[in-house]
Amino acid sequence: FVFNSGGTQISVHQGAVITATSGYSVTVSSVTQTDELAGVCVHNTIAASGYGWLLTKGWAIVEMGADNSAAAGTRLTLGTDGKFARVGSSNTDIALGTSCGKAVSAIASAGSGGAWIKAFL
Repeated sequence: FVFNSGGTQISVHQGAVITATSGYSVTVSSVTQTDELAGVCVHNTIAASGYGWLLTKGWAIVEMGADNSAAAGTRLTLGTDGKFARVGSSNTDIALGTSCGKAVSAIASAGSGGAWIKAFL
């Protein structure tokens, strides 16, 4: 259970990162690979200054960034605006160690698809 301390909502299929506000405060990511994944919003949108649940480990639907797609089996990392990116994609310089998930089905650019997620928490 988390508190969205950011200025924007966390939509379903988006990832969130921990903020320094408190031990359970999160916000959507704003820059590719600047922090570890805290979890994925899977049930209901978490409004700004609202409370909600994040999935920290398991199967989830995730949303890819507009310039990223992933084949089944591709390792994923947190991208911008709560979306996900391929590890080692051409628009990022991300080491394999920062992977937070793996696509279990092909996911088109700016599309949603299944992934196995393991958050930092």
